Amino acid sequence: MPVIDDIRDSQKMLKGKGFKYKFQYFWEYYRVPVIIILAFSAIAISVITTMIKNKPAQFSVAWVNAVGVPDSAAFAEYAGIDESNGPVAFDTGYNISTDPLNITEATYTSSQKLMASVAGGTLDIMICTGDLCHGYLNSELYADLREIYSDAELESLGDKVLRGTPTDPETGEALGENIPYAICIDSASAVTSVPCYLEGDVYVAVIANAPHKDLVKQFVDFLFEYKVQ
Repeated sequence: MPVIDDIRDSQKMLKGKGFKYKFQYFWEYYRVPVIIILAFSAIAISVITTMIKNKPAQFSVAWVNAVGVPDSAAFAEYAGIDESNGPVAFDTGYNISTDPLNITEATYTSSQKLMASVAGGTLDIMICTGDLCHGYLNSELYADLREIYSDAELESLGDKVLRGTPTDPETGEALGENIPYAICIDSASAVTSVPCYLEGDVYVAVIANAPHKDLVKQFVDFLFEYKVQ
């Protein structure tokens, strides 16, 4: 029977009937598609709500192997970031060993997480000790700091600037030029007063595809000016 005829028959059957009868008829014949539609609607609403609530970070920092971090809200205030539009993320969920003979599950998981964050273009900064920072140089992970700082500014930082040339680990062939890729923040009040690291020299490096490079200078300044509340 054509759909239009089915609809006409239903209208004739329901004509003059009360609300209760009409509701029972509707529920008897249409409850399955209605349940399916409501289920899909609930899922769609949930996904949309999650997307609205989980706004992308306006600045994201990986604190690798850190034992403590400064208050992310303090940086948001310092940089004039309205976190209602997305958070400032200080992530301490990175535990990476530099010992090639001690590759733990935590190291593997954290390394995968780091690479996923970089590949996804969501990570701005990595902070870690010097050995680990240098270890990632050949991965071409870092931005050339000359994209952010002038030559004069880098010169003023002196030996706080870590420089190096990415090379192919197998052939030793240079993959690029010698670049400034990290800044030593050992003496930064944010690192010493929390404290963030118990030993080793500490560096801040900018990820090559960082989405918020315009905030990097403010972040480094914040680290040196930070005061524990």
